[in-house]
Amino acid sequence: MKIKILKDEVVYDGHYLKTIIRSYRGRTGQRKEWEMVKRKSFRKIVAIAPITDHHEIIFTKTYRIPLKKYIIELCAGLTDKKGEFEIQTAKRELLEETGYKVSKIRRFITGPYSSGLVDTQMTIYLGFGAKKASRPKLEESEDITTIKIPLRKAYSYLTKPPKNTLVDIKIFSVLLAFGILGYQVQ
Repeated sequence: MKIKILKDEVVYDGHYLKTIIRSYRGRTGQRKEWEMVKRKSFRKIVAIAPITDHHEIIFTKTYRIPLKKYIIELCAGLTDKKGEFEIQTAKRELLEETGYKVSKIRRFITGPYSSGLVDTQMTIYLGFGAKKASRPKLEESEDITTIKIPLRKAYSYLTKPPKNTLVDIKIFSVLLAFGILGYQVQ
């Protein structure tokens, strides 16, 4: 027997998230419940991994309240502006969080990123020709620093991050992509 979804019960409805208990029947027909989270009022999450003409990759170091730590991660955001396409969101978030613009952008991959918890997917873009265009324009709730690392040293840096700093593992798929495209990544 295949798993069958029965119903969703909203147990918390906040400003940005809903906590849901999803009832289902397991493979043997037994009734089960799964706790999950749904985001409200947006389509997808997008991220961008930009590199400069000098083969430097740009990350953000962001304080994440749930982890109570700084995280080195891709520049990312929600597609929450009416009429805005994913690629526009990626460019906007890059400019807002780092002050950089890219001359070329390419879709890398789309897929779930925490499928046991949320029903959301993420699209990651690769950006090329990144140049500083302005100062970052951070929101009050954002504590973000720009990190620029030579691509050839990124793997070594990220596997030994600064003290009290974690690394978002999605970054490693991006390093693999740049390696496949012929960039030197170590």
